[in-house]
Amino acid sequence: MSKEPVSHNPWSIHPVKFAIIPKLLALIVALPSTLRAAPESEPNDSLALADAVSFDANGIVSVTGAIFPRQDLDVFRVVTPPQQGTFSLLFEIVPVASDRALDAWIQLYDATGNPLSSKIDSGGDDIREMLNFTQARGGTTYFVVCGSADWSSSGSGEYVLRIVTDPNDQITEATPLGQAIQTVSTSGQIDSPTDADLYAVTVEAGQRLSFDIDNTAGLDSLIRLFDRAGNQLATNDNARGPGPEEISNVNSYLEYTFGSSGTYYLGISGAGNATYNPVTGTGDSSGSVGSYTLVVSPGLAGAARVNGVATDYLVDIVRTDRKRIVPQQRTWVIIHGRNSSRSKPNISAVTEAIVATRPGEQVVTLDWSGAAAYPGWVGFGGEDAIENVGAWAAAALASRGFSGKDLNLVGHSWGSYVADELAERIPGGVNSITALDAAENAPGGYSPEDVGVIDFGRDSEFSWAFHSDGISGSNVTPPTADEAFIVTNSDHGNVVFLFADLLLNPQNPIGRLFSLANLLLGSLGPWVADQYVSQLSVENPVGGYEAVIVAGPSGTSAQAILYVTNAPILAVTSHISGALVPTSPVTLFGTATDAGRGGSGIASVTVNGFRAANGSAAQSGVANWSTQLNLSAGANLIEVIAFDGGSKPAVTTNRMTLHYAPTPEAALSVSMEEQSLTLAWSVGLTGYALQYADTLESASKWHSISVAPITVGTSNVVTLEGDQGRRFYRLLKP
Repeated sequence: MSKEPVSHNPWSIHPVKFAIIPKLLALIVALPSTLRAAPESEPNDSLALADAVSFDANGIVSVTGAIFPRQDLDVFRVVTPPQQGTFSLLFEIVPVASDRALDAWIQLYDATGNPLSSKIDSGGDDIREMLNFTQARGGTTYFVVCGSADWSSSGSGEYVLRIVTDPNDQITEATPLGQAIQTVSTSGQIDSPTDADLYAVTVEAGQRLSFDIDNTAGLDSLIRLFDRAGNQLATNDNARGPGPEEISNVNSYLEYTFGSSGTYYLGISGAGNATYNPVTGTGDSSGSVGSYTLVVSPGLAGAARVNGVATDYLVDIVRTDRKRIVPQQRTWVIIHGRNSSRSKPNISAVTEAIVATRPGEQVVTLDWSGAAAYPGWVGFGGEDAIENVGAWAAAALASRGFSGKDLNLVGHSWGSYVADELAERIPGGVNSITALDAAENAPGGYSPEDVGVIDFGRDSEFSWAFHSDGISGSNVTPPTADEAFIVTNSDHGNVVFLFADLLLNPQNPIGRLFSLANLLLGSLGPWVADQYVSQLSVENPVGGYEAVIVAGPSGTSAQAILYVTNAPILAVTSHISGALVPTSPVTLFGTATDAGRGGSGIASVTVNGFRAANGSAAQSGVANWSTQLNLSAGANLIEVIAFDGGSKPAVTTNRMTLHYAPTPEAALSVSMEEQSLTLAWSVGLTGYALQYADTLESASKWHSISVAPITVGTSNVVTLEGDQGRRFYRLLKP
């Protein structure tokens, strides 16, 4: 069929010549199979008679029409939604199946009838035509003219016209996500095959971000990353993100380390639309359409569900310094509990305490606040997400290359159970678990107090558990740890503050017992196991606790600790702490015995990390240990440790300080002037007397000089006036 390369004047039905704007782009798209659109109202063949159409809540206009006869024109008037700056409008005319071989075209005019853009013909009947106008403004009236490009009268028929606002397909229109200091999740829609959504994110130099497309509905997604000049830095189609919920399908996943700080741009489109220009918004090609969820994270991010709830809740693991999460190094993972998050004051406090006391080690937080806040029945529905969150975290960390020996988990409330579920899924378990008031069992399908569900000792090399002895915490699960402690005068949330305070005060006798170094070494404390029972009127008594920590008035710091000790008795008998020592080296000695403390004997005694001589004894015997120490001038900190002979040795540590003040050399200087003699010696020579003698014969008599010395700088000075004759002088310490 021959074609008519002309355009039409919307003020009348007569064709006029129309100059096509050079920067037009034909966009071929696929529409949903079911199109719901309002019908046109005839007559509407001029601007004066134009049909008024409007955008719906999704920013879309959809209207049906018919070009018949061939010379028919359909004119529509539309006012754009109010918004700042310029954006793109996509005009799409689609001949429908019942047409008469319509070869459609589109023209766009401003409110006064001036032509703005046109798409005449893509070359064929029943072909979709698309016009992309990139200079649209909010609150502006535009006229859209639809017609036929055919000469023949058979070139007519029915169509659907769609107009779509596309405000974020260029860098200047990008949706801001802000500074990448935490995980951000947002939803979007690729409305047409040529649509692209751009997002702006601000990063620090050296920061690594992950970009994850999830929850797609019909969309085979594509991710592209650009710098501010529009240069593509990375792209991905169909990669699999971390976590068990991720599958290799039509989703996309990308990680990138940014060499420079600044703002960068992420483009989301359908697969196939991989050549669009993020600066101009042009250059599109046809891709798929549909909805998506974008997750941008400075760490590991994914989703987990509450059992029985068809909602994906965001979960993520982020380093406290927002740097890249690196495997094969010691890592601390802090996990919050019910109705909480990583930013809650008590969780922040324990996180900061670990950062402060373990410099150079990696500290991350696991946030599952969405699922943890799910109300369910009587407010505890989030408990049924615990297993799923633990499974996600285990898979995410394993996918990054972590092994259990690298991981040290600290959980509060439900977070204690997330920690154990995570650890149980890591081959061989994790290095350590610290459970801070693991939660009481709540109504629901998850039952942590059932035998075998939670076992902190089973799933780690070494574990601690602290129980507030209140109704919010379980008294059943803490004793599954290697060491469990009752905390009185505190509560469910304050136990976390108390533990942080212990970490920050290692010089405190109680804090010294809970140094993280002891946890990492698996060192049992100086207590006999299983001596205390947790019991409230509302719960059955449960034993298996090693000690009772008594909190101060605020409940956030430890005031006392009660335990039955099995640590050996250690004494230093040669010196007392704080003593002044005039010579070096010194011989330090003392005794050690396990008599009355289990009779396991003394395996060794160390002084500043070195074995002392004779530092062992059998059963209830006494080790008379000794060692020689070289001292430095000033204060010398000395640590003496006795280890008993048990299978997991109990230890006693004594710390003391010796002050070494070397005795200065007893030197006397003499200087003479015409009628005086000056003698001087160091002020450090205390207790010395100045004497003289007339001869050095053995029977000579020494006489004290009665003139009192004066201090000049660092010297004691005595001046004798007149001729002293021939004499000898000395300093003598009686």
